[in-house]
Amino acid sequence: MRVAAIIPAAGSGTRLQSVLDRPKQFTRVAGKPLLAHTLLAFQACPLVDLVVIPTREDAIETVWEEIIEPYGITVVQEVITGGATRQESVWRGLQVLEEADVDIVAVHDAARIFVTPDIITRSVRAAERYGGCVVGLPAVDTIKMSHETWIEATIDRSVLWYAQTPQTFRYPLLRRAFRHAADIGFTGTDEAMLVETLGERVALVRGSKYNLKITDPEDLELARALLAYPHREESQ
Repeated sequence: MRVAAIIPAAGSGTRLQSVLDRPKQFTRVAGKPLLAHTLLAFQACPLVDLVVIPTREDAIETVWEEIIEPYGITVVQEVITGGATRQESVWRGLQVLEEADVDIVAVHDAARIFVTPDIITRSVRAAERYGGCVVGLPAVDTIKMSHETWIEATIDRSVLWYAQTPQTFRYPLLRRAFRHAADIGFTGTDEAMLVETLGERVALVRGSKYNLKITDPEDLELARALLAYPHREESQ
């Protein structure tokens, strides 16, 4: 079994622009760029054979010079030009993998820096068994559906999960889902949504409370605090 990961890093981090002077993937937390933290976790997973990074065209050289080479990251095979959307970036990554003879593909947010080799491994094993899976957590908060100011309904949280990444699939299934989405002009919010449009089932794998996505200044401060706390559990 050959496993690849696609880690899209083409965004500019719009919600962090008030505190950053460059794209968030290059922002240093505990001495390392965010993207370096993420890549080192994938490198530490023995199941991962290669990684493809779609990023902005003007950032390709920077990814190599500031992240891959200084931190000795050998698992990255290619850094490519990403697309205008996440979906387009992942699709370009899938096209690169066409000649790589991979069986399983994990797609992971570059800004989820607390992913662990254990979480990656469990997602790969689940994809191998079920065809596809999403890492996530059961909802613990009461969920309200609203229209503008007013609550319209309270959703039964016992059937709800917070989706995280990696989202991991057998390569042929994920490629077929992306082709189908392109054919019908559909844009999804994550990879699982595209697979679901095929009528395929996607399994859920328990992730971690720490596997947060850094999207705003509060997330960045929380990440710094977590990295400063050496005794946190790696997977919860």
